[in-house]
Amino acid sequence: MKAHFDSIAESPYYAHIFMSELMSASRGGSTQLDRMFTLYLQPIGLRIVGLLQEGIDSGEFRAVQAVQFAPSPWARLFITF
Repeated sequence: MKAHFDSIAESPYYAHIFMSELMSASRGGSTQLDRMFTLYLQPIGLRIVGLLQEGIDSGEFRAVQAVQFAPSPWARLFITF
């Protein structure tokens, strides 16, 4: 998480470029964001869901829907910062 914010903070232009990509995605798609999602976010998300499911199956975590719960900690971080 820290690396994400550090990389955007390196230059005043990076935040603008990043936000422009996010905004263009809402206007019909962004191939760059699709690529980033496919290469990085989706595999990490699937691993997190798998780890949560292992914890649920072993009784270490309470029974929740792992796919529904997985985004919650990340959303909390983004809201906080």
